[in-house]
Amino acid sequence: MLVDIANVQSNYSKVYIVILNNLIDNSLLRNLNSKIKICFINRPQGSRNIYYLIKLNYVLTKINGDIIHCHNHKIIRYCLSIFRKKAMLTVHNMYVPVEYFNLYLKLFAISKAVKDDIMRRSGLESILIYNGVQVKDIKPKVDDKINLDNVKLLIVSRLRHQQKGQHLAIEALHILNQRGFNHISLYLIGKGESESHLKDLAKKFNVEDQIKFVGEKSREHIYNHIKDYDILIQPSLFEGFGITIIEAMAAKLPVIVSNIDGPTEIIENGKYGYCYESNNSNDLARVIYDCVNSYNSKEMNAKINDAYLYVSKTFDIENVSKEYLNEYFLAKKHELRTP
Repeated sequence: MLVDIANVQSNYSKVYIVILNNLIDNSLLRNLNSKIKICFINRPQGSRNIYYLIKLNYVLTKINGDIIHCHNHKIIRYCLSIFRKKAMLTVHNMYVPVEYFNLYLKLFAISKAVKDDIMRRSGLESILIYNGVQVKDIKPKVDDKINLDNVKLLIVSRLRHQQKGQHLAIEALHILNQRGFNHISLYLIGKGESESHLKDLAKKFNVEDQIKFVGEKSREHIYNHIKDYDILIQPSLFEGFGITIIEAMAAKLPVIVSNIDGPTEIIENGKYGYCYESNNSNDLARVIYDCVNSYNSKEMNAKINDAYLYVSKTFDIENVSKEYLNEYFLAKKHELRTP
């Protein structure tokens, strides 16, 4: 998403991306507009070597940007105080530690849920700007029929069941199998520390043949192939937003989400998707069953089409990028007026 935002903003402003740690995804770098300047600090993750902090502040001094937009709440503590009056932070999740929030000029929240969480725990106001996607690049589903002999469910997220809740989907498949509804496959796109745990759970419930661990895939692959599945599930236990939800809505897939703040905010409490009770695999099984049986119904088709129009209007990356630019402009204008 940062790549998308930077690419749009580079059409209107000079953009630099400063990468602090030496964890580089070259596929993302290749997608950056050639007008964007990239600065590598190459700090080993977790290093306390002061050299890298000096290098960071040297780079920031050389750039002399009007705005420093951070995406990790700790970054500000590594920056000289002269940079704090122009530093902004986007908070991307619930329960992010608030200890450095007051050091930023502006805080942005990616959802109302995150905005409320920031206020509740820090007493600080934040500006709501939703995450966005390249809606035009996501290929939509054109065949609205479903093969009842092989229903394809999809989860796209890091394999970390303590937050992302993939174990609930596996348990739901087991419950559906017990009820004779056993023609469902679950595809897990992503990698993470819970992979072995989830594979063991699939064996325990005797659904290992129905679970497909696809591994990590590029965004381009997801944008081109999300349409090949039937239903997207977002079973998270806590989530500030849920970018895969809007990607699926843009691909004209029905979405099932847990009834936690971020995801239900996106689908407006069931207007653009389906909810189940969080951390309840029985209820998830029920909603999966209902969705499969109502597939291609007039009601579902209307919900999917309305969701597509809503995403195109509300979450398109062009609009999101311009909202940030406007906030930068207002901050700079205020600075020029302040004696």
